[in-house]
Amino acid sequence: MEMRKFWIFLGLACLALPGLLRAEDPRQVNNFSLSPELSEKLEQYAQEGMKKWHSPGLAIGMVKDDQLVWQGYFGWADLKQKKPVTENSVFLIGSVSKTFTAIGLMQQYEQGKFQMDDPVNPCAPYPLFRPQKPGCREVTFLDVFTHTSGGGELMSWRQLGKILPTTVLFKGQERPPLKKTYTDGIRPRICPGTKWAYCNFCFGGLGLILETLSGQSFNDYTDARILKPLGMNRSAFYETGQILENLASGYNFSKGAGFTRIPDLRYPVTPMGGMYSTVPDMARYMIALLHHGRLGEVQLVKPETLELMFTPHYQVDPRLEKIGICFFIDDNLFEHRLIGHDGAMPGYGTQMYVAPDDKIGIIVFANIMNDSAYEIGHGLLKILFNYRKPELDFQPGQELWPGFVGDYGSVEPELLSDYRFFMRNLGIYQVRIQRGQLWLESARAGKVRHLRQVKPEDPYFYEIMVPDSEIPRYLVFVPGKDGKASSLKIGLNQYVRLEGGAKTRAYLKAIAGAGIPAIF
Repeated sequence: MEMRKFWIFLGLACLALPGLLRAEDPRQVNNFSLSPELSEKLEQYAQEGMKKWHSPGLAIGMVKDDQLVWQGYFGWADLKQKKPVTENSVFLIGSVSKTFTAIGLMQQYEQGKFQMDDPVNPCAPYPLFRPQKPGCREVTFLDVFTHTSGGGELMSWRQLGKILPTTVLFKGQERPPLKKTYTDGIRPRICPGTKWAYCNFCFGGLGLILETLSGQSFNDYTDARILKPLGMNRSAFYETGQILENLASGYNFSKGAGFTRIPDLRYPVTPMGGMYSTVPDMARYMIALLHHGRLGEVQLVKPETLELMFTPHYQVDPRLEKIGICFFIDDNLFEHRLIGHDGAMPGYGTQMYVAPDDKIGIIVFANIMNDSAYEIGHGLLKILFNYRKPELDFQPGQELWPGFVGDYGSVEPELLSDYRFFMRNLGIYQVRIQRGQLWLESARAGKVRHLRQVKPEDPYFYEIMVPDSEIPRYLVFVPGKDGKASSLKIGLNQYVRLEGGAKTRAYLKAIAGAGIPAIF
């Protein structure tokens, strides 16, 4: 999720504080219209989840129709100063920021400045995307919005020469202009449309395009056209005195050291993940999303534009997650249609969902970069929807299992676009039959998950069982020749069968030789 693996990969050091014992956590709950019983369930779950997933503090908001109906503030914004989380607490929202960048671009789309299938480069001050593979078509706006541009974790390997100035800033450092940051361009090594790969810097490039199309700086535009009209007066893509005064400190957690405060880190490329906000401000945003882009007298984007953003534009299978214009879409999460985005950066995690058919929205902030915000966000949704996982009372299609067994790797091995996948499992998923059950295993030791068939009528659709997790994860096998699966699909990615040890070794060799500098 988001930048977690990237920052681990960079090896950013944490500023360790002395071991901090957890005192009795403060809490403040404002229940405006939920039943007392439901409010108590939400409060209890949030407190338990904060301890289970190790978050110093949480800030939670829920909207229904056009109202903020429930707020919960738990734990500490600053452990050392014993400063509790409150409704004034500010959090970095990570990649949820991208949805605001996308809204800004779609306002330009409404003015006829571009079409979805238009190439991006003519709208930039210089060629932004510079594919390194011959014969590729040009990168379009839709490619960038759906993370299928061919770009990956870095703009290019050449970025390693200036890795810190382009990926993170420390306290006191000035952000370079977007126009300066992207002068070397984004240099994909695969063609657009080849596969899905989350690309932070591609969305940062959209911020530069927004500046070019609008004639305003990114900060001025988002202030004037999005945040101020919505009344999000405590939110910004830059630091203000008010934001810094109320900013929750970010932490890491380890069993040995407990909570350790991290340095004051900032994104130099804010359109991809550098926005600050609060629960009340994000509640106003979610209400606008739930009401066809409208909040009071403010029409953020036209209803048909927001519907376009909420329409799937890329998927590998209808049973799995989809992506629209920046927003991720799940047609049947806890038996409801949910649209959202999550975010993470060192010290912070965010989960946002809106359920347009139910007119419900939820935002969860945690001042730690782990699974807290995501797990707690999904758990709270299950309570809101009164969801109970159905018991399975059928025998799975075990006669097909031998055809599923094998190794599966990326459609086109290339490290910049495979990086997160690569870090999770060394580039390969392995499917095995053990103890009369079907298992998914990554090449990294210790990551073995039981696969459970979801529906009796669909023997190719499985849930990936992760113990003690609130987040459902699914897998689809694609039948091929000779009774063997030709590929498997997880999320927005497809992984093809690697036949035999020789092909697997060749795959790893291709990854290892995909233009990776000697530093690796």
